[in-house]
Amino acid sequence: MNIVIDTGVVVSAFFLGGLPRRIIKAVVRGNLEAYATREIVGEYEAVIAEVGMKKGGSLRENLVLPFTSHLHIVKPEPDEDKFIACTLTAGAFYVVEGGADLSAIGQGRRVKIITVEGICQFLDLCAL
Repeated sequence: MNIVIDTGVVVSAFFLGGLPRRIIKAVVRGNLEAYATREIVGEYEAVIAEVGMKKGGSLRENLVLPFTSHLHIVKPEPDEDKFIACTLTAGAFYVVEGGADLSAIGQGRRVKIITVEGICQFLDLCAL
């Protein structure tokens, strides 16, 4: 399954664990194909660094690098939303989101917005 992961899901994975972390682990293991643009990876890294500083430290790069090194990087056509553009360019069908409401943006396109819980149930990651 080809997916694009919203920044909130990635940040939750690294700082809170739970189901978002299972998605990240599935990407690292090769069970999920995740796509991103350089802009999206930059956003992941910037928000992770910002949250890390607010928590009184930083997240070690060796924890983030295994994830980002498994991302397939694409160069999308311009679009109103970088996650939808990445999904369309990659030929992926799902944007995994944790709280942002991208459903209105994806309407009328071949992009489906799926929640963390939804993809974990679909891939049977909830039982891991």
